[in-house]
Amino acid sequence: MKGTSRHHPCLAGFIVAVLTAGAALAGAPTRWIDVHVERAGAAAPIAVHVPAELAWIALGALETGPWDRGVLHLGKAPEGIPAWNALLAMFAAMKPGQSVALEASGVRVKARRAGGIVRIHAVREGERPADVTIALPAEVFSTLTVDGNGDLDLNPLLRRLGTFPPGDLITGRDGDTTARVRIE
Repeated sequence: MKGTSRHHPCLAGFIVAVLTAGAALAGAPTRWIDVHVERAGAAAPIAVHVPAELAWIALGALETGPWDRGVLHLGKAPEGIPAWNALLAMFAAMKPGQSVALEASGVRVKARRAGGIVRIHAVREGERPADVTIALPAEVFSTLTVDGNGDLDLNPLLRRLGTFPPGDLITGRDGDTTARVRIE
């Protein structure tokens, strides 16, 4: 983080220890986040297994590319796709068993709600094909908003990671790179 002291990692570690110990003492089960990334030709895959409490603290502090301390810069919604907040509201309002399909600018999006989970699958075609599937509890969508600059604040979602049911959160492929984020 900009403007923080060199002692910040120690403080973050202390906070994580307190949160993890507090959850354990309270008898609450600790959810774990598994991240696995592979790239063709890479020496070894990246594999990380951390408590959900640590994941939201770390992601909330990270600044890289379009990600800034829990905020993802999306920019303007692609032509033919509803405004970001309308899209989030549509996902939040989906009833169990309901499906939605959208297509614009070389991207196909299909969403389906099964029980309390909305699973969104997006496919980008063309010169650099990619696909990603995201599975989130339906109620999370009503806590997310995109501001006028196209910034999606994911901090409400990050704070709730430990309450999500076990299963794949994100799976995806972009070129020769595959990634999987799973909650256990």
